[in-house]
Amino acid sequence: MPNKIIYLKNKFIHRVLESAFSAITQLNSTKKTCLVYGNCQARPISRLLAANNSFSRKYRIINFKPVHQVTKQDIPYLIKLCKQVDLFIYQPVKHEYKGLYELSTNFLISLLKKNALIISFHSLFFDAYSPEIRYIRSKNAVYSGPFNDYHNKSIIDMFIKGENINNTYNLLLNQNAYDSNHIISKYNIAIDELYRRESISSIDIKIASYIERSFKSLRLFWTFNHPSNNLLMYCTSGILKHLCIPERRDLLLQRLLRSELLGGYYFSIHPSVYKTLKLRFDNKQLFCINNKYISIHHAIKLFFNYYDKHPEVVEAYLKQNE
Repeated sequence: MPNKIIYLKNKFIHRVLESAFSAITQLNSTKKTCLVYGNCQARPISRLLAANNSFSRKYRIINFKPVHQVTKQDIPYLIKLCKQVDLFIYQPVKHEYKGLYELSTNFLISLLKKNALIISFHSLFFDAYSPEIRYIRSKNAVYSGPFNDYHNKSIIDMFIKGENINNTYNLLLNQNAYDSNHIISKYNIAIDELYRRESISSIDIKIASYIERSFKSLRLFWTFNHPSNNLLMYCTSGILKHLCIPERRDLLLQRLLRSELLGGYYFSIHPSVYKTLKLRFDNKQLFCINNKYISIHHAIKLFFNYYDKHPEVVEAYLKQNE
């Protein structure tokens, strides 16, 4: 008799779980699908959207690689996704990107269903905070270093001149090291480029005016292409507004925003840039690598050791700046 009770109990539990799973499956099947397509900024935008209960009740986000990581082998799956999704949120990708026209957003949009919703947002880029930070390229390759793909022009220039670490450190803390006219010119070029892109690309979620009025009081970028949570949330809010979905600070979103989603690499803004642009936010005199803060002195040492062991990177830098 006890065995029979146990059997009936297990059978009941099994039916309850089966019903629950069926309900969840049915709920998911009624959800519309969404693909957020773009660079490394697409993933945090996806996470912020998914943290909105109203959005997640209506849409299921399909995860996909950032476009710079997509290979030729991924294209059939990407094409299949685009033919199925109900909501396509994207950053514009040029037709000739990586020599694969299938990655261009004009091509992918042509594959969408007639009733699919389409929303575009900026590829978030602003180098006015860090005019000295750059990539070092050789043909199609980007040379990585101690701070991933980011290199500091002042540091590598001092290395090439044969200067020591202490003199380089003093340069990075000198309020008058950079020409103020050059700094202001870089800022004007950066802002003009944002407005230009918005005008020629018909971007739905515009950010140029927000950056122009907020860049002094809020640090909006950690590197030239890694925006802060503040700017990512501004874009996410614009997308939700476009979809007529209310913005809410749900518990999941609050927890998600406790750390910077793209803050793994951080460069202290040079004092001369900070002074010339009249910035008002806190500017830690530290660098950050893989979410670990280190002193500027330590960062210089890492770069010097790297360039000493990789003369081909220094050669590529010199060729790039001929």
